[in-house]
Parts: sequence; structure tokens; C-alpha cells
Amino acid sequence: MNEWDGTSWAGTVTKAETGSFVANLQYGTYLSVLSRSPQKIMCEAQALYHSNLWIRTAESVVTRKAIGLPWHLEDAEDEEIPDNASGELGRIVALLEKPQAALPPEQRQEALVTHRALWSLTSRHIGLCGMAYWYLDQIDGQGIPLAILYVNPARVWPVETENGRIIGWVLDAKDATGRGGTPVPREQLLPFYLDPPDQGAYGQGLVAAAWQKAQITNLADRHAAYVLGTGGRLAGIVAPKVGSTILQEQYEQLVREFRVVNEAPDAAKRTTIVRGPIDFIQTAADPAELALIDLSKMNRDDILAVWGVPPSQAGIPTAGGLNSGETRKYDEAVLMQGAVHDRVQAIRETIQYRLLDRWQPALIVDLEIEEPAFDDRTPAFELAKSSLNIPLTNEERRALIGLDPTGDEIFDKDVLLPVTLVSYSAGSEPEPVPTGLPFGKATAQQRRFLGLRRSVETRFVPALRKMLGEALRAQAKVIATKVRARGSKDMKQGTWWGTDQEDERLAKVLRPSAAGIAEIVTKRTDELLSAGKAEGFEERVAARLVKRTGERITGINATTRDAVAAAIEQGFADGLSPAQVGDLIEGLPAFDVARAELVARTESMFAYNDAALGSYGEFGVAEVEAVDGDKDEECAARNGRTFSLADAAGIEDHPNGTLDWVPIVGRAYLEEPRKAEPMVDAFTATIRAMQAPPTVNIPAPIVNIEATPAPVVNVAAPAPSPAPVVNVPAAAAPIVNIDMAPVAAMIAELKQAFLAPRTPLIKTVIRDKDGRIEQVVEA
Repeated sequence: MNEWDGTSWAGTVTKAETGSFVANLQYGTYLSVLSRSPQKIMCEAQALYHSNLWIRTAESVVTRKAIGLPWHLEDAEDEEIPDNASGELGRIVALLEKPQAALPPEQRQEALVTHRALWSLTSRHIGLCGMAYWYLDQIDGQGIPLAILYVNPARVWPVETENGRIIGWVLDAKDATGRGGTPVPREQLLPFYLDPPDQGAYGQGLVAAAWQKAQITNLADRHAAYVLGTGGRLAGIVAPKVGSTILQEQYEQLVREFRVVNEAPDAAKRTTIVRGPIDFIQTAADPAELALIDLSKMNRDDILAVWGVPPSQAGIPTAGGLNSGETRKYDEAVLMQGAVHDRVQAIRETIQYRLLDRWQPALIVDLEIEEPAFDDRTPAFELAKSSLNIPLTNEERRALIGLDPTGDEIFDKDVLLPVTLVSYSAGSEPEPVPTGLPFGKATAQQRRFLGLRRSVETRFVPALRKMLGEALRAQAKVIATKVRARGSKDMKQGTWWGTDQEDERLAKVLRPSAAGIAEIVTKRTDELLSAGKAEGFEERVAARLVKRTGERITGINATTRDAVAAAIEQGFADGLSPAQVGDLIEGLPAFDVARAELVARTESMFAYNDAALGSYGEFGVAEVEAVDGDKDEECAARNGRTFSLADAAGIEDHPNGTLDWVPIVGRAYLEEPRKAEPMVDAFTATIRAMQAPPTVNIPAPIVNIEATPAPVVNVAAPAPSPAPVVNVPAAAAPIVNIDMAPVAAMIAELKQAFLAPRTPLIKTVIRDKDGRIEQVVEA
């Protein structure tokens, strides 16, 4: 029984009908498009709350959280109004705390006399039906009620004008059109909405979006109950095998026995013995064939998603790892800041703006519902991490995470950057970054080797990290898929791990990077040690480097394989399903961004040192000097020491290390490069060319003098003195005069042309009415 039983709008009992159309009408899409009134839809939504487990669970979680939040009233000075306040303020507090206390007992709704009960039912119907109503009983001239009663939204029809404006309400109408019933003034019925309706006065509840999912869940439960009720027997056809015959009398007896067996409640306990072979053809799918378990989980998650309730907040066990505690906190924040916040706001705003504001301007009363604040500082720290390579002051970086300056003026204004950043400009050598080497002991030429590793790391690590991240994610997905498919039946290592396949996966990423590093290092070494160039050494260095990279790939994958094996063993030991173990594998640290970063930096470091030492050896370098930091004892102990090339090749730095090698060579290898001439602008170059002493080519005069040596012609450099004198022995000396005035005039004219201001050329485009160009005028 419910409050709408016996009313005309609740529907009538009709004769049961069967058939495909009726089934489709009842459970398919036809139901939503037929002439059902909004009131009947609300009745069905409320009924689903009581019959569908997951709709009830989702709605209960949201309503319980929303109504459980503390609340209070505040006056115009934002001071909290106490519960024992007197006068009109006390009346307002009492109306919300005990909404029906002012009514005689016989007029109260016994289940809704408290604040919690009234608000709970209001919140529930808001979620299910999209709306709810409060009846403001015995309002005075200002619209202020004496008590508050609840009205089920399925009992209310709006009275609207032709243009859709609501002018009143009708309670318990006689028919589906809203005629008859009890009229209620517009200001006496207070509607609550979860979301504003698209049109009209009827809200749309969450059940509308979950209707089909709810029907699938109900049908799956019904089918499972039927199969269990018959002891696991399924419908089918029993017939004699082909070629065998059964006498009529035996056939009739067999029919009776099978019917008794199948229709009896204890059918699973009965045994039927027949004479002769028979066939049984199953005509119904069993729960396994229908995948009812997976279907039920999918419908459950979909319904919870419609309400905005994470499964963990509905009491549903979820797969978890070492970081699952933070995940559950995040789920709680999603629930409270999403579904619960929306519900609280719908209730608070309606009570505030449509009820409490009726006391204004005489009284100003504000309803405050205290929602929890989730101080999740993860985004702030992620922002600070992302800005690591940006030149910010310490004061600016602390401000990103909400911290005040330290007060130390020098520290706050200091700009710190990672040691991996190195200054580099086109056409110049990288500037070395000190890493512990006493630069006073290193020659200027040796310092030129120090910046190479950092430029290699800056160039290769970002791209390598990205490609490694994609490779590790693909690796995790392949392994997790195999585990989910095979389950715990056969979890030998070979079933989920392919050594050759995984080695090749990483090789496709690391080998090209190693080859690129080898090319850069060998080229730079050739430039710095050109005096002892070894022909064809680049190919030999690259080949050794690729081989060493392949050996390290095997070690990287061995680490990954061991981590996955431990996770699989622990997951199944903890009772996790194959799907949950698959999720656990995909969340392992072996496949995260930090692992990709570590491998990218470490492999770049190994590749650089292998290429550098190999290149030095090709040029006959016998000794190298270690350049390392002082982060640990091992690094500090070898920093600045000299090692033979063979010993250095056997030293392997730790992951994320800073070890670098500087060759110890003679002066012949390290000639200072010739400095480039300073560049000059075009004007200066032109003027200098024209001011240079002119070149005068004067052919030697032909003098025929017998028995005399060839004449010698001496041409003096031009000068402001008289024209040059040409002395020809044994002949008259010819006089050559060169006039420099035209040359000086030309230089002055060119200089004036270069220095004179240029008048800009202005072009005006004239177009026709269609936008086509007709004329271009230059000015």
C-alpha cells in the first residue's frame, strides 16, 4: 500500500497479457514514448527505489551524506542564531527543526515531524523524480507559514496559463489532464528541483537516465532466481534419438514423469529412468552463457555513475594496491564535491530564496549548510614540479604551493635551476657546469669537454623519456591482458612474459638513441682531437655502444619481469580476481613516469660514457680524469682522480649519476682554435673597401734600347704629394698623374646615400565593389 493507491491517477489493474510486443512494451523503449503521465513516471521511479538494489544504494548514499551535514542559521551580522533564540528568530529556527510542531497531533505526518525525516524524503524524491514539494500550512499575509507538510510530487499537477506560466497547483486530480482535485494557491506549495526542467513544471529525475539499466538488472535477477528455483534445471526439448522408437503408452508415461520432475519444487532431487536413448535440446541460456555476473557489475557501475557515486563510497570492494588509501580519499572528495554538493545546493537555495527571504526586509536570515573542505594540495605541488626548469625565484616557487617567503632576502631572490640545464647557443660551444672538478687545475682546452655530456642529456632525455613511457605502458597492457585472460590457472612466467618480444620493444627505443649519442660524441671528439684522427672510428664506437645497450636492455627487462612476477604471486595470494590482478600490474611503479625518467637518464649517461671512452681510445688516449659530484662517498672519492682508459671502462656509475671523463692529452692535440674575425656591418665594410689605397696598373713602357737591360718601373703608393715618378733608365722618365678628386667625390656621395633617411614607399590599393583590385597608386 502507498499514498496513491485507490486514486484515479495511480492506474487501474488490467488483465495480464503476454507476447513479444507486451514484453517490449513493458521493458523496452516503447514504455517511455507511450502516453504515461509525469505522475505515473514519478510513481514508477519511487517504486524502483524499493525494488532495485543499486538505485536504492546510490540514492541512499547521496541523501545520507547530504542530510547528515551540520547546518545553522545566521543573522544579518553573520552571527550564528542559537537554537534557543527567542522572538521571530526562534520561530524560524523551530520551523526548520520541527516543521510540524505547531500543528495538533492529528494533523501531523507522523513520519515527517523532524527536520531530518522531512529533508531526507525531499532529497530522495529530488533524486528519483527530479522534484519534490513542501506545503506551507496556514500562511499569513506575508506568506510566512505556521508549519510545513510534505507533498509527494506524484500527487501534484500545475495550473498554467497558455504561455506556460504557473498560477497555481492541483492536488490529487481526478484524471490525467489535471481536472478536478483540490486547488492550492501558487505561493502555498514550494517546489524543489534537482535540475531546472527543460520545459513546463515537471522535473526530470535520475531514474530516467537509469531506467533501462534498472530493468536489465531486474530481469537478470529474475532469471537467476528462476533457474535456482528449479534446482538449476533449464527449459529444453526432450525427444527420442533418431532411429529409436517408443511405444505410445511408454511415451505418454514418459511425458508425465518429465513434467512432474520439471514442475516439482525439488526437481533437482528427482531422477527419471527411461528405456532407450533420448536427446535433450536446451532452449534457454544459463547464467554463465548470459554472462550475468559481468552484466550485473556493468549495470551496477552504470547506475552508480548516473548518481555520481564512486563504487568505494557505496561499500563495494574495489581492487587496491599500496596507494589505495589515497584513491579512496579521492573518491570521497568526488562524491562530496559532486553529487552531494549539487543536492545540498538544490535544497539550500530553495529554502533560502523561496522561504526564508519572506521575512525580509524585517529580518535577514541565512541558511548555512557546512560542507567539508578537501584540502588537496597535490595540484599545487604538481604545478611546482612542472615549473622546475623555469627560472623562478625561490619566493615565486614557494608561492606556487601557498607558502610565504622565508625572510632571507638573498635566498628568496635566488634563482635555482637543475644541474642538467646548460647554457647553449648556436655557433658556440656549450659552457661547462661545475660538477666538482677544480677548474683551476684543468686547462682551458680540457674544460671544453665538460659541457658535452650535459648538452647530450638535455637533447636526448626528454624525447627518450616520452618514448620509454609509451613502451612501458604498452608492456604493462600486454602483460595485464594475458593475466586477465588466463586467470590463475597457469601463471608460469612464459605464459605472460615474452623475452624476445619485450627486449625488442625496448631496443626499438634505446638503440636509435644510443646511435644518435654515439654520432654526436664521436663528431665532437674528432673536432677536439683532430691531430690524431683515426679513420673509420665512428662505426667501431657505434657498434660497441649498440652491443652494450643490448646487454643493458636485458637487465632492465629482468627488473620489470621480477616486479610483475611478485605482483602476480601476491595478488592471487590475497584472493584478487584476474581482472583485479591485471589492474594491479598496470599500476606498478615499474611502468610509471618516474621509471621512464630514471631509465632515460641512466641509459643516456651510460651511452655517453661508453661513446666518450671508446672515442678517446680510438685516438690513442691512455688516461682520463674523473669528473663527478660529491653526493655520496663513492662519487667524491673518484672526483679529480686519474684512471687508465681500461680502468675507467670498468667503472659503472649509479643510476642518475653525474660521472664524466676528461681525456689527458698532450699539447699537439689541443691547439687553440683560431678566433673568428669580428663581423662588421655592410656600410662599414663598404666604406673600408673604398678608402683602401687604390691599385694602379700602369703598363711598362716599351723602350727599344739596344744593349741595355730591361727597364725597371717603380710605382710609388698614392699620397697627397705630387703624382708618382716613374724612372726608366736610359730613357726619358715618363710622368704619370692620377686625379683623386673623382674618387673622393664618389665616396662622399655613397656615404650620403647610406646615411640619408629613407622615405617610405606607400602603396594604395583601389578595389571595385566586388573587392577586385583596379589600381595600385604609389606615393
